[in-house]
Amino acid sequence: MVQFFPTLPRQALERTIHRFGIVPEESSDDTAPISCGIKNNILTIGQSSVPLYQNKHLTKVPNILFYNIPQHLHLMEAMLQDFHLGHHILLVGNQGVGKNKIIDRFLELMNRPREYIQLHRDTTVQTLTTQPIVRDGLLVHEDSPLVNAIKHGHVLVVDEADKAPTHVTCILKTLVESGQMILSDGRRIVPLIPPNGHPSNYIQIHPDFRIVVLANRPGFPFLGNDFFGALGDLFSAHAVENPSADSEISLLRQYGPDVPLDTIKKLVGVFGELRNMADQGLVSYPYSTREVVNIVKHLEQFPEADLEDVVFNVFDFDRYSPEVVETLGEVLQKHGFSSKNVMAAEYMAAKRAREKIQVTKSRYSGKDAQEPKHGKEDPDNAPHVGGNTWAGGTGGRDTAGMGGKGGPYRLDKGHEVHQLSEEEINSVPEHIQRAAREMNRKAFQEKLKEIGMSAYDATLYNQFYNAVSRQIQSLRIILGNLQAKNKERHWSRHQTAGELDDVKLIDGLLGEKTIFRRRAEQEPEIGAPQLKPKLFRVVVDVSGSMYRFNGYDGRLDKELEAAVLVMESFQGFEDKIQYDIIGHSGEAPFISFVKLKEHPKNNKERLDVIRTMHAHAQYCWSGDHTLEGTEEAINSLAEEDCDEAIVIVLSDANLERYRIPPSKLAAALTSKSNVSAYVIFIGGLGDQAERLTERLPAGRAFICSDVTQLPQILKQIFSSSVITILSSFRGVLVTRTTFMVQFFPTLPRQALERTIHRFGIVPEKSSDDTAPISCGIKNNILTIGQSSVPLYQNKHLTKVPNILFYNIPQHLHLMEAMLQDFHLGHHILLVGNQGVGKNKIIDRFLELMNRPREYIQLHRDTTVQTLTTQPTVRDGLLVHEDSPLVNAIKHGHVLVVDEADKAPTHVTCILKTLVESGQMILSDGRRIVPLVPPNGHPSNYIQIHPDFRIVVLANRPGFPFLGNDFFGALGDLFSAHAVENPSADSEISLLGQYGPNVPLDTIKKLVGVFGELRNMADQGLVSYPYSTREVVNIVKHLEQFPGADLEDVVFNVFDFDRYSPEVVETLGEVLQKHGFSSKNVMAAEYMAAKRAREKIQVTKSRYSGKDAQELKHGKEDPDNSPHVGGNTWAGGTGGRDTAGMGGKGGPYRLDKGHEVHQLSEEEINAVPEHIQRAAREMNRKAFQEKLKEIGMSAYDATLYNQFYNAVSRQIQSLRIILGNLQAKNKERHWSRHQTAGELDDAKLIDGLLGEKTIFRRRAEQEPEIGAPQLKPKLFRVVVDVSGSMYRFNGYDGRLDKELEAAVLVMESFQGFEDKIQYDIIGHSGEAPFIPFVKLKEHPKNNKERLDVIRTMHAHAQYCWSGDHTLEGTEDAINSLAEEDCDEAIVIVLSDANLERYRIPPSKLAAALTSKSNVSAYVIFIGGLGDQAERLTERLPAGRAFICSDVTQLPQILKQIFSSSVITI
Repeated sequence: MVQFFPTLPRQALERTIHRFGIVPEESSDDTAPISCGIKNNILTIGQSSVPLYQNKHLTKVPNILFYNIPQHLHLMEAMLQDFHLGHHILLVGNQGVGKNKIIDRFLELMNRPREYIQLHRDTTVQTLTTQPIVRDGLLVHEDSPLVNAIKHGHVLVVDEADKAPTHVTCILKTLVESGQMILSDGRRIVPLIPPNGHPSNYIQIHPDFRIVVLANRPGFPFLGNDFFGALGDLFSAHAVENPSADSEISLLRQYGPDVPLDTIKKLVGVFGELRNMADQGLVSYPYSTREVVNIVKHLEQFPEADLEDVVFNVFDFDRYSPEVVETLGEVLQKHGFSSKNVMAAEYMAAKRAREKIQVTKSRYSGKDAQEPKHGKEDPDNAPHVGGNTWAGGTGGRDTAGMGGKGGPYRLDKGHEVHQLSEEEINSVPEHIQRAAREMNRKAFQEKLKEIGMSAYDATLYNQFYNAVSRQIQSLRIILGNLQAKNKERHWSRHQTAGELDDVKLIDGLLGEKTIFRRRAEQEPEIGAPQLKPKLFRVVVDVSGSMYRFNGYDGRLDKELEAAVLVMESFQGFEDKIQYDIIGHSGEAPFISFVKLKEHPKNNKERLDVIRTMHAHAQYCWSGDHTLEGTEEAINSLAEEDCDEAIVIVLSDANLERYRIPPSKLAAALTSKSNVSAYVIFIGGLGDQAERLTERLPAGRAFICSDVTQLPQILKQIFSSSVITILSSFRGVLVTRTTFMVQFFPTLPRQALERTIHRFGIVPEKSSDDTAPISCGIKNNILTIGQSSVPLYQNKHLTKVPNILFYNIPQHLHLMEAMLQDFHLGHHILLVGNQGVGKNKIIDRFLELMNRPREYIQLHRDTTVQTLTTQPTVRDGLLVHEDSPLVNAIKHGHVLVVDEADKAPTHVTCILKTLVESGQMILSDGRRIVPLVPPNGHPSNYIQIHPDFRIVVLANRPGFPFLGNDFFGALGDLFSAHAVENPSADSEISLLGQYGPNVPLDTIKKLVGVFGELRNMADQGLVSYPYSTREVVNIVKHLEQFPGADLEDVVFNVFDFDRYSPEVVETLGEVLQKHGFSSKNVMAAEYMAAKRAREKIQVTKSRYSGKDAQELKHGKEDPDNSPHVGGNTWAGGTGGRDTAGMGGKGGPYRLDKGHEVHQLSEEEINAVPEHIQRAAREMNRKAFQEKLKEIGMSAYDATLYNQFYNAVSRQIQSLRIILGNLQAKNKERHWSRHQTAGELDDAKLIDGLLGEKTIFRRRAEQEPEIGAPQLKPKLFRVVVDVSGSMYRFNGYDGRLDKELEAAVLVMESFQGFEDKIQYDIIGHSGEAPFIPFVKLKEHPKNNKERLDVIRTMHAHAQYCWSGDHTLEGTEDAINSLAEEDCDEAIVIVLSDANLERYRIPPSKLAAALTSKSNVSAYVIFIGGLGDQAERLTERLPAGRAFICSDVTQLPQILKQIFSSSVITI
């Protein structure tokens, strides 16, 4: 029911789903033609048929006018299937979409009698089940339509179900779930009357009884409760939407066959656009098909009626909202309603005036305009028509007034307006119009001067106003529909205990139980009057960082625009809502910019507010009072008496700099129960805002990358419907075992988790898997936590695992869930990284249950035959015996299938039929079946033992385990559980049991190191997700050999990684951070020493004993002999004064390839300060000469380092990704294990033994995971160097991002030339193909790389305006498609400014998918407003990304390089 989510969560969820490549099936097109008819008493809709209902109550069968359209017939077909399956139905949709007509037509077609009941907010349980009528002067309570439908098997239609209180409609829950209900007179509704029950006490449910519930979507504008959230899971729910454009045109033509088709198309266009605008919050009501049907019916009945007047009647209510009038006018004019400028301000004014007073007809002056002037002021304010004397006259000339011509400006004195025609007004000579304009400007300047506002001020303020004008309109609509929230103490009626309610005495005598009342706090009813104003406080951040980083992400500009948005939008709603604007900075936590009830009254005062905010941010002392300002704002507002108190904290996310922990901000936001406080981050460096949002309370933090999002965020805050709608999804969406979200690639996982977090969906507290939990066996009963089962009675005790296992809460909670699954008969799937303990957990679990185990380990050469049979040699003969799978099925054992992800998916998929239907055919012809048929021979069948279970163990798909996606292929057949590394506390507990004599401090250090490394693996900074297995092995080693050197033991774990220079530095930082510092383990110097020790015999550390003297390069030895000690030769080791390695006092390092003799740190550090200073100076001089040698100045080096340092961590991450690329090129191979083709000589014996897959054939085949890459991949980066990149760089840093991305690519790809070749191509307004880096001609040093980005920057600055994104993309893809390579990838880096050059997304989409041998993607690194989001949604799924920060680029590239994303 995502259609009925609030806009912001819906868009976020749809974008996330879209990015995962999840799109509706083509077959779900509900506009495809579909038949409907009755023949031989059989109703057929589409492909579904049912016999007509045999009915005696024909008068209760609906009979209505209904026109078929495909959309409604497809819905009816789905409902027909539901009815046939015995389901009850729920139809949810906006008012006017035809829910009633659809269900009436549906029942008419089926010949089903209908009972009807319409609910409202005063409906009670009693009125739902009984109806009072007067008969023969007596009040009699008869059965309601609900009870009659149950008795006679009719269909009960419950209309407006969302209007009744939820506690009333919830009585349907028991009826639908269990078929039972107790009526107020004591009778019971039951599925079947008990044998000893008296018929007068029971009502048996007729087997044909069905309920159809009709409900509007929850929330504004229908103001209903969330029936779907409360009871939707009990019904087969269908969303009823307005018809598509084509369907609506078809429908309207049937209602109005004589109405011109052009008119119908215009109407459909208008109402379609208005519905989209309602979703965006720009108009308040989601205009439905009902309105446009009424217009067409009117035009059909009265063809001479004025079309615009008929259309105008639909908007009669909206015309009193000035904000909506302008929008409606624009839409109507856009679709051709222009003859009278319908809905424009002038037309609206004329319409209002015509209704208010009698206006004379349009008049003709006949006199020429002469000299513009203000005119005389009439002290009596009498009306003046025509003439050129009086100010404020109408229909005249020269003077200020209304409806005349040649006057300098408008002036309304409140009289009726006599209007000259447009032709006469436009006939005024140009020189008089010019004079009138000059006088108009002069009067405008005087008006500004009167309020102290210069022309510059007006222009400046308008810049801010225009930036948010549409958002002001949207927010004013939201404010106009705010609901009362304040709880009041009321008499709560319809209670089962309390004080007797006098007005319900009669009901009590008739058997009603809810006849009491009591005082209680009560939520106000939807639509109840608001007795007190709401208080809305905006807390703005005016600290120095807002000004400092405004050029980075426009955070201060956003804040000023937000202030204008609030001040303009809230104007006129003072009776409903009062606001103030409070600031905080390094100087003070509470700075008042706008006070409650003292709001700025004009543009000058509003401009003064934002000027003051800007000045404070520019000149305040550095520092931060976000926390104190938030606390003070909330605490002071909590003391006010109001309907509702809301605090919005606008802030950048720069809290880390001031060491403000998120926990304290979270505590502040939730500190007062009567204040709803939220924080909106409008700026942040990198992913600061995302990280902060994730650590704050769910639903209390938002990220606003553009002020256009602010109205929707405020709407979400103001509306309680968000949580209501999502409450029914909470248990489903947050279930990690359903999504296995832990094993998503990083980028999609983060996107999904952020989306879920923003919806306010968080795991229940009870799901804490670190809480203490008991496990024990008593009286042959195994109990884990709250779950108990008897021990299994087992004859095969040797097959029960017996292992060393230490309990920790995390594993016991998992075992309890598995115990419940086993008890329910489920098969189990455990998914996790290698080394997290999947095998140990399942072995311990089976040991506790006393269940015998069969074990099979799969691999990439596993076949269907090896899964079901195993060959053994017995007495010199090859015999095929039953595999562990078959034995487990026979004897009721538990089959553990290990490494299931390693086998080909077509092999593991044979488990699908076995698990789903309990059937499988073996290669020898035997059948595995749930039950041997009565006439079946036992030798031909194997009956599944009732105790048989399968437990599948699989690694997560993709790198680094290189497995297939078993969960994606078969996960829905199993009860799936994710096995993760233990939490820090659990891991410490576990390690303490493995190593009781290992110091606790050592264990904590190890847990810290490996915990951080796992997080870094998620970020792509290290390649392997180090598991508990590694750290357990370290602790076991230390327990066994307590004298072992800790750092050497730890080092053994990272032996493989030490050959990756990128990973070495990261590992060194982590190890040193956690206290491994005595030998600087994993740092570059230590690594070099370790490698040297393994490579050659290195002498022990030496002592020189001689002082450093004169610095020099040293002599060059032509023979390059090794030199140890001394101060003569360049490149010596362990010496002094000269350039070399391992010595002291030398000016710089110089490696000649010899073994290094290392002086101690103490001796090196003992060199006098003046010699160290001289060494540094000589070092700098040599560095300058080196730069000069490659043509690079010191400034150049500094400049390049700015770009390099910005992406240094990302370079490391991307190099890890590149190092693990897999071959993709398909080759033609002999595809073996086929059921048809050429006989495979190697499988002749298998064929004789009954194997079917003994053939082979030539086919294109995906390379196996890990196969060698025979040809290089080609990677082309297409960069946008058009003028807009330079023009808007100050807005969102798009050009800086692109240059950083270029550095990232050039640095990262260096050294991988055998695997991947790259080039960088640009496009701009001048040309579509500008090479910056050519294939196989890569820049070799920093100077050349700097030249590349300098050229890109210069091109963007000086090129002609225009855009060649489309042509550049096509050219890049087409030329790369001709290359012979393993895989061709094109990445288009672009801003999203395509609308300006009228490039439709469809053409860009066609370009990206034009060549099947080129994978092309576009990454948007800039855009105004939501341009990038809108473009991404309209491009092929998985082909477009938004990169708001270059730090995201490695993960985007990882997602592109890896095929596992789509599989997942």
